[in-house]
Amino acid sequence: MGILFNIRDIQIPDDVLWWPLTLMSWLTILAVLLTIVIISWVIFRYRKKRVVHFANRTLVKLFSRYKQDQDASRFARDISILLKRIYLTIGNRSTIAGLSGKKWLNLLDQGFEDTPFATGIGQVLVTAPYQEKADFDVDSLYALCHRRIETLKVG
Repeated sequence: MGILFNIRDIQIPDDVLWWPLTLMSWLTILAVLLTIVIISWVIFRYRKKRVVHFANRTLVKLFSRYKQDQDASRFARDISILLKRIYLTIGNRSTIAGLSGKKWLNLLDQGFEDTPFATGIGQVLVTAPYQEKADFDVDSLYALCHRRIETLKVG
């Protein structure tokens, strides 16, 4: 029995801790995060293209309807509704929904160096829909709204 007293006990290794992570764990986390970022970017780009495509198509339809009936008041009203729908889709609904008048035009001017909505032809979006017979340059308004749609910031 004296020999057994000289033997050391079996050393059980410590439990494996989850921290620090191994290199493979870091690479997996990085790959998952990168995948999430790429998928988010693709969805963002797709959404912007879809909104812009819808808006341009609708704008062309509204302009062709104007060419048929020559109702400038209706054209201005429909353009204003279109722009409001687009901004409600891409922006903060609670903030945008309540905008009207100069505040609405100032929002539409964001991103432009000049202020074509607040001080230019865009003012008719606020006044023309309520006039029985509006008289303004429809081609200029169409071009301005097309320019606004093309420069939208989605997201």
